[in-house]
Amino acid sequence: NDENNKKLIKAYFEKFDNCWCHGDWLEKTEHDGVFISGRADAVLNPSGVRIGTAEIYSQVQKVEEVIECCAIGQKWNNDERIVLFVVLRDGIKLDDDLKNKIPLILDGGACGGGVESTVISVCGSVPLLLRPGLVTAEQLTAVLGKIDIHPAILRAVEVDRAASPGMKYKHYAPRARVLVLDMPARDACRVYDAAIAAGKKPLLLWREEELSAFAPRHALPFYAHGDASIAARGLFAALRRADDEGFDTVLVTAVPTDGAGLSVMNRLLRAASFTVLHAQDAQKPFSSYE
Repeated sequence: NDENNKKLIKAYFEKFDNCWCHGDWLEKTEHDGVFISGRADAVLNPSGVRIGTAEIYSQVQKVEEVIECCAIGQKWNNDERIVLFVVLRDGIKLDDDLKNKIPLILDGGACGGGVESTVISVCGSVPLLLRPGLVTAEQLTAVLGKIDIHPAILRAVEVDRAASPGMKYKHYAPRARVLVLDMPARDACRVYDAAIAAGKKPLLLWREEELSAFAPRHALPFYAHGDASIAARGLFAALRRADDEGFDTVLVTAVPTDGAGLSVMNRLLRAASFTVLHAQDAQKPFSSYE
């Protein structure tokens, strides 16, 4: 999607005539070495979630059978998946036991945060929150005083140039369609049933204490008792599980936007392309949401 290489030329060749300029800075030392600063290319991006390869390598180093490894991002089913290459010690074979051992060490359970870091801009007189993370707006206010929240965090706002990763209109999206439901459980049941009637295979992600209201529908706990940090830790795992198990529609409860909830709703809204259904929408046919 780059007619006559216009985007490529603008990005890398406009600054100097017939010379590639990546845009990073380097500093030459007195010993003729260089320090290069700028972005790191060793970043993987499955489903819009950036993962540094160092996070993978630090875990694989714990596998005594492996002496070297390399992780790459591979385009796969309109997404990106991570492929890990390993070099084993002499005499070691990549048998089923080792194939199972490496993923277990990489996936040691849910992480403590679950969403990416908080990003703020301090270029103006008042700090501006660009991407909410587990360092919450309330915590920032306690340290910095007044902060502003970028309107694109919770609304569909077009930005000429993303000031932070995660500010695209649609981001963090699984292959399944995502709809955010800001409604009681009984109305969510109606939306689920409408999806079934329309030939969809829906999955509900909801508050744990209300799951019994959905039986016998497919429903999984998303968070519990108003603790949005639980939703943050399991957010991406839940969306990927929906894809892995063949669901084509994810109906997920809205989360209060205080504390960690702001980061969760920011990711959910982008996964849903800012499609939010309310109680009055539960009476409509599912085709009206298409």
